[in-house]
Amino acid sequence: MYNRIRLFDQSFNNVNTNGALGIIDEYIDSKSNKIICGKNVFLVVECTRNKNMYRFYESVDLVTVDGRPLVYISRLLLKKPFSEMVGGPKLWSAMVGHIYRKKYSLFILGGTELVVKTAVSKLKHKYPDLNICGYRNGYFNNREIKQIVNECKHRGPDIIFLGLPSPLKEKIALKLKSGNISSLVVLVGGMIDIFAEDKKLSPLWMSFLCLEWLYRLWQEPKRLWKRYLISNFKFFMLLIKELLKKSCALHGGI
Repeated sequence: MYNRIRLFDQSFNNVNTNGALGIIDEYIDSKSNKIICGKNVFLVVECTRNKNMYRFYESVDLVTVDGRPLVYISRLLLKKPFSEMVGGPKLWSAMVGHIYRKKYSLFILGGTELVVKTAVSKLKHKYPDLNICGYRNGYFNNREIKQIVNECKHRGPDIIFLGLPSPLKEKIALKLKSGNISSLVVLVGGMIDIFAEDKKLSPLWMSFLCLEWLYRLWQEPKRLWKRYLISNFKFFMLLIKELLKKSCALHGGI
């Protein structure tokens, strides 16, 4: 499945950005309902403690590496490390330009009503002929999920951007896939806020220093402080465990 590798006993596709865009073209040409996502440190930790999350990310059709910590760690732990930091945000931004050039249709789901409308407006300003065939905010109850699936099926977009938090985005992705919708479902997380320019990506130097989380925390301290405190600590413990395993393997179990 497109050069899968294992890191922290979890699957990733070792592809670069151009390779990922080529795979996206193949999925759209085949009219199959595939799921694409990026996996970051937080999701790696979630997959170690939540069996449903683990099963979901093992079953998705394309999962790219999101975050330089995982890229750097792959160089320590793997013989064939990640070729580049695909993302996440880097890939989702490249996808919008690709959608525009290929004249694909796009449906956007997520964010507040103001944020998603602003995102659509900003994207259309940057790409005047971008085919956004529909959008909806990310605030709905369980009774409305079937309605959302039916709307996506009716509009028939080539690509659906899901800008929802976990575990809601994983749940909706599975609902869309089981609804026999011939759309490519892409889990973009908080990227709709970026498209709307309501939030900003970290400067490149912070990315190289693995401090993207700190920049996000500065923008949303009340929502993210607990998440990063817990997930970063758990990830550090996972890394220590993996380094010890590698050390034991190199020294014959001594």
